[in-house]
Amino acid sequence: MASKIFKIKGRCTYAMVYKPDEYKNTEFWKINLFPLDDDEWAKFKKSKMQLKVRHDDGTKSTVEGDYISFRRNTEKMFGQGKKKKLKTFSPPMIVDKDDEPLVWYEEDEDGDFERQGEVVLIGNGSVVECKVEVFDAGDFGKGHRLEAVKIIDLIEYIPPEKDDEEEDEPEPKKAEKKEEKKPAKKAVKW
Repeated sequence: MASKIFKIKGRCTYAMVYKPDEYKNTEFWKINLFPLDDDEWAKFKKSKMQLKVRHDDGTKSTVEGDYISFRRNTEKMFGQGKKKKLKTFSPPMIVDKDDEPLVWYEEDEDGDFERQGEVVLIGNGSVVECKVEVFDAGDFGKGHRLEAVKIIDLIEYIPPEKDDEEEDEPEPKKAEKKEEKKPAKKAVKW
């Protein structure tokens, strides 16, 4: 089967679409998506992606409900044997609600990707549409790759301000000598 494109709308959390995350020696961009309604969940189920549905109580993210995490690896090995090739990917494209590019990437002569456009920090609770490529992954079922994020209703993430003192290198703390506590003697009955 050739790859297919699915577009799923929902509220998002922890949109790491500019700086990759790392887990088990693999770097990737990711976004957690809480599909908006039953129709959006139906699109996910129809895609047959091998993704675990997780639940967030909203304590830290401010969004409560079931969600899925879409990823895009920074690089991936394709082929077998001598035909193996390492493919490097750019971060996902970011577009506005009218599909106008906000952030995109152009490859330079060295094969590196240069970001174009103004960075938009996507905050938790923003409504987005994730464009995801779904493909056969052999015995693993259906794999996926996050291609683009369309911002429908932005809640801009504003990073906390750092005090001037916080920006300076903290002074190393001196180790405090702790008194050794002797274990309490227990009465032993014979």
